[in-house]
Amino acid sequence: IDAPTSSETTITWSSSDPTVATVDSNGVVTAVSQGQAKITATTSTGNLDYTYVSVDFYNGVHTKYSSGLPGQSGYDPVDFSVIKNKGFDYVIVRAGYGTSSTDGNFKINIENVIKSGLNIGIWYEGYAESTDEAKEEANNLVSILNTVPGIKDKLSFPILYNLLYTSESDPDNLVKITKAFKDVLKANGYEVMLELGKTKLSKMN
Repeated sequence: IDAPTSSETTITWSSSDPTVATVDSNGVVTAVSQGQAKITATTSTGNLDYTYVSVDFYNGVHTKYSSGLPGQSGYDPVDFSVIKNKGFDYVIVRAGYGTSSTDGNFKINIENVIKSGLNIGIWYEGYAESTDEAKEEANNLVSILNTVPGIKDKLSFPILYNLLYTSESDPDNLVKITKAFKDVLKANGYEVMLELGKTKLSKMN
């Protein structure tokens, strides 16, 4: 941020909420807790500028079947101890996609995430263009989840249903598709959240 100064002025830094973010005499901001704070630079002559800083709880990474680390084949399971040691707090692992496909390393990746102590999320890539297809995708996901005993109690987040690649664009149908998927997962004890581009989401109820 830019608070115009001359050699005769000094800058005073302040935070609107030090419980969210603090700022020192050099303008270095340190995150404290989740939220948003206004950071202001004020000169002794009254000039000022400000910016807003948003602080989130977690750093995370998405993985799917082709994720790998340097020195690995693209299809090898991920070494999640490396992920954790890099400072990540959670991992979202893709379980599968479409009406019948499974990511090959899903089971071992989830088991390794559990061993690492990282927070766990699961995402499923959907292409459904109808409620029937959404139910098929949901049932496929449930069968995949059933391969990992106790997974339901290990999840830190609702399951992410990714509809970015569906060719359906009608907002009402997208709501029905999402609900059909959610209802199957809900009946099996899981919560669901949706990932979709803002252009479509903004038109949905």
